[in-house]
Amino acid sequence: MLKLLAAIYKKLPRNYIGAHVRVDDKATCKPQNSCEETCNEERAKNAFKDLITDIDNLHNASHVLLGYGSEMVPKCFEYFAKEKYSFTTVYETVENDPELLQMLERIGSEKDTVYLLLDQILIGIAQNVVMKFSFLYSNPKVSVSTYQKTITKWHNHRHDILQAMSQVAPQR
Repeated sequence: MLKLLAAIYKKLPRNYIGAHVRVDDKATCKPQNSCEETCNEERAKNAFKDLITDIDNLHNASHVLLGYGSEMVPKCFEYFAKEKYSFTTVYETVENDPELLQMLERIGSEKDTVYLLLDQILIGIAQNVVMKFSFLYSNPKVSVSTYQKTITKWHNHRHDILQAMSQVAPQR
């Protein structure tokens, strides 16, 4: 797993931003091709505008590793970022690289579980991490998801993880 993590990290742009957005997990894109209507619903719009503002405030931000649990997130990110930032996902990075895909399959665990863990760690070890939580049925006092708390824990151990990764693969 550590070798796979290091191999994916090596393929990411040097100063990528780790970002995770949690919005309504059951939301579907309307219209399906652009998701514009769904993206402009108040809660989603506020979450994405805040996310983009936070990224705008970071120095040298150009590429985002985006984590999400809803099909609308990448479409809404693209809609609100207005081509200002390129973005990718762990899933796209692995699925489009036969060597990485083979490494993932050799782990022997359920792919979705491995992707969840890779998402958390790779977003967490970014130099800068930006997260937004806007869930329709959430308690107003809750401002972060459990998943995002885990990302924060990985971020707090960023240097240890990068050190361990450097032992199994050359540093970039």
